[in-house]
Amino acid sequence: MPPTLKTLGLTVRYANYKDYDRMLSVLTPTEGRIDAIARGCRRPKSRLSAAAQPFAMGEFAFNVRGQRYALGQFELQESYYPLREDLTRLSYASYVTAMAAEAIQPRQQAVDEFALTLHALAFLAYSQMPPQDVAIIYTIQLMAMLGYRIETGRCVACGRPVQEGEAVGFDPRAGGVLCAACTVRAPQALAVDKGTLKMMGYIESIDPSRMNVLRLSARAREQLGAILRGFAAHRMDGARRLGQFIEKIEQVEDSLQTFMNNERNTPQGG
Repeated sequence: MPPTLKTLGLTVRYANYKDYDRMLSVLTPTEGRIDAIARGCRRPKSRLSAAAQPFAMGEFAFNVRGQRYALGQFELQESYYPLREDLTRLSYASYVTAMAAEAIQPRQQAVDEFALTLHALAFLAYSQMPPQDVAIIYTIQLMAMLGYRIETGRCVACGRPVQEGEAVGFDPRAGGVLCAACTVRAPQALAVDKGTLKMMGYIESIDPSRMNVLRLSARAREQLGAILRGFAAHRMDGARRLGQFIEKIEQVEDSLQTFMNNERNTPQGG
């Protein structure tokens, strides 16, 4: 019998394989990302079918042969089912798990990253927290855990400390703020308020279980979204694609809201 690895895990990605199987990417706290085959999971009444669904969290038992993993057993603990009832929240949850699948490597301890991902999914599924805020906070904290902290105290071009009240910009490629003088000379600089920079510091330091106490203004949300799309895209291959995906979701939301407002304002015939 091959050795068995039992671990708590979260299905963050899957792909159909052959007629009845799926290849799964499972995020775990101690083994990082495990890529495994779930044989027969697409057959009716398969005992592995629950594990082969997005956002499935529970106890996984893998049969291990060298570097290959095959799912043997699974006990579901959480499915975050409300996500399936809200397209917007489902889309942001897909963003979260896609980021995790890309960022966490096999055989890389990911205790903090695992906990952060579970908290983000829980707030998306079970709270009234704006989904955009969850995605922003998740991205900032995940990037920090991976060693990509955003520099907010010193200009990333000249090294000079940024002064209180100074008009600053943000360089997504360099990953930090620009002083007023360097901002003028940087066509790639993004606009950023001092309050937005302070919010970045709060986000990096807060416990993920308390992310819902943070309140992002519309201005901070807009600026942080633009900053992160550029910052993450220069450090993670899939981040640009994911950012574009979120932008499309927001555009659909705006179009739908405009349509609903027009419908309400249209006089009804008698």
